[in-house]
Amino acid sequence: MARGVKLSDLGCISPSSGWFGPDEEGRRIIKIQCGSIQDTANFYMRPIEGLTVTVDIDRKEVVRISDTGREIPDRPPEMEPINPISMEQPKGPSFRVEDGHIVKWANWEFHLKADQRTGMIISQAKVRDSETGELRSVMYKGFASEMFVPYMDPDEAWYFKSYMDAGEFGLGGTALALVPLNDCPRNSYYMDGVFVASDGKPFIQSNMICVFERYTGDVGWRHSETFLPGFNVSSNYSNNSSNKLGLESVTLSRLVMGSVEPPP
Repeated sequence: MARGVKLSDLGCISPSSGWFGPDEEGRRIIKIQCGSIQDTANFYMRPIEGLTVTVDIDRKEVVRISDTGREIPDRPPEMEPINPISMEQPKGPSFRVEDGHIVKWANWEFHLKADQRTGMIISQAKVRDSETGELRSVMYKGFASEMFVPYMDPDEAWYFKSYMDAGEFGLGGTALALVPLNDCPRNSYYMDGVFVASDGKPFIQSNMICVFERYTGDVGWRHSETFLPGFNVSSNYSNNSSNKLGLESVTLSRLVMGSVEPPP
């Protein structure tokens, strides 16, 4: 009530357990923090900063209440508006997806799928050798084994937080459906995830992954020559195929005796 939040608008959780100090060793201790759920389900965006309740689960008692954040301002940042950016692909995307999961782009191909724990798995990644024309294996299976987030802030309300996002929550299980033109640009390809609920029943997490190309610019580098008086030598070599699909390709140019040669 002192923070201006009604009890009916209060949402409280116990963050991931961490190390709370030597005085709490050997005890089942949790920290409880709250936020406002007024007009929103995302109370993380409206935390009651600085308010932390320490609870002993076995004894079912409140050990300590820390309230240190009452003077934190709650107002949006002031900034000038930003104009929208749009990327067009008149001929459509350069990649294609076969059988719902095989992604082929340039000389790369790999299998892509959603996973409840790791979020996304890339497997059987191969690149076509430019000399032999054969596919060469680069990676058998790749994914985020864990996402460890130790905040390490000495503040009373933050020092104990150390989330293990994949192992404790699941990167795929907490993923939301991607919104076209909001989360992903035009010409994106969307993939669903098939997961299992706590009761063992399967369910579909729609639009969990989107595949798209991202423009990375034209100029690799520029060169000018200062040792030839009265003769201007400059170059900016571009390659319009420098897009991004999880991988980046960088185009460089070479200057040889005053003449520009494109890369071989």
